[in-house]
Amino acid sequence: MSKTFLEVTDLPSDTNGTFYGLRTPLVLAFNKAREYPAQMAKFKALIKFIYSQITAFEKEELARQEAVNQQEAELLELEERTLTIEGLVALGIDPDERLSTAKLKAELVAASKAKTA
Repeated sequence: MSKTFLEVTDLPSDTNGTFYGLRTPLVLAFNKAREYPAQMAKFKALIKFIYSQITAFEKEELARQEAVNQQEAELLELEERTLTIEGLVALGIDPDERLSTAKLKAELVAASKAKTA
């Protein structure tokens, strides 16, 4: 770092108030800690701890979103299967529900083509 002191303008801008006024106290703490190695070590430990909390939160959010996505995919698959079975029933076919959705869909397509032919 070529400058003697860190300034608030050196930090990322905060036009939406995302940092809740932390930029100035962080700069002041950093600049003060530069004079004292033990204080800088504590400041660094604090920043590392906050960063680890952020990354842990992000991992939890990612896992939560993946679980939601999995649930949505399962619901869509179930809805597709239900619509396929209902389509077969509407054509007067008693579907074998032990079959996969893909096989039921193939049966529905074949039955639909046979009906229109």
